[in-house]
Amino acid sequence: SLQTKLDMLIESRSCDESTKILKEKFIYLETQNKHLDSANRKLEEKVENLEKELKESQNQIMNMKDQILATTAKHESDAAAAKDEVAKATDERNRLIANFEETKAQMLLEKVRMESEINSL
Repeated sequence: SLQTKLDMLIESRSCDESTKILKEKFIYLETQNKHLDSANRKLEEKVENLEKELKESQNQIMNMKDQILATTAKHESDAAAAKDEVAKATDERNRLIANFEETKAQMLLEKVRMESEINSL
């Protein structure tokens, strides 16, 4: 174990030399700890940034979904309005055809009447 190794170092070397080695190891461990803390902070920042990006992406998706739904509703409304306009135009066309046919029939009757009148002279 670490304690056993330290005890052996202390026993095998002079006190000053052991203290120097321990200080060096302590400094090394502190440096490694600082590196780990720095790496940990960087990872935490990355996680925070990823969480923010995820939230932004989710908001964008929701906005796009809302836009799609609104556009779909508008298209459906426009399609219904167009269908109504086509129906109105068809009704008007049918009315005009009926009027034309009626006028044509009246003109034929008038023609026949006039021919009959001319023939009777």
